Amino acid sequence: MTKSFSRSFHFSVNGKEFRIQNFYDENRSGFNHTSVVFMDGLRLTDGEARCHYINRTWEKYSYQSSAMQAVQNEIDYQTATAKRIFKLNNHLSRMTKRASENFAAELKKNELVSSLVKALDVLRDKQPKTVYSWEV
Repeated sequence: MTKSFSRSFHFSVNGKEFRIQNFYDENRSGFNHTSVVFMDGLRLTDGEARCHYINRTWEKYSYQSSAMQAVQNEIDYQTATAKRIFKLNNHLSRMTKRASENFAAELKKNELVSSLVKALDVLRDKQPKTVYSWEV
């Protein structure tokens, strides 16, 4: 069976519109959920995740794990990118304790990362508005 669109989640955080498209795929030992993150209509660079399941009894709602992992992947990507830029701008080959503290302070000011962290909190706490495939 091929991957098919199931539903998407829509919510706003920090004035940013998030849409997470979720796909379902069966395989011989279970099924997969794939989630892709869009912010303000643009697909995020590394905002995709795939979870393989036999069952998913621990989730509060369908696609929770894959949606959260997709957002976390994007947070990790943006943080690593910001760190590379910080090291280049400050002529650092490795991060010292002081440089790490300065980087952490600079990262807190990063609007994209803070929006993604708040989006992760939304996905963790409650199910966002769900739009099923026939409503899109």
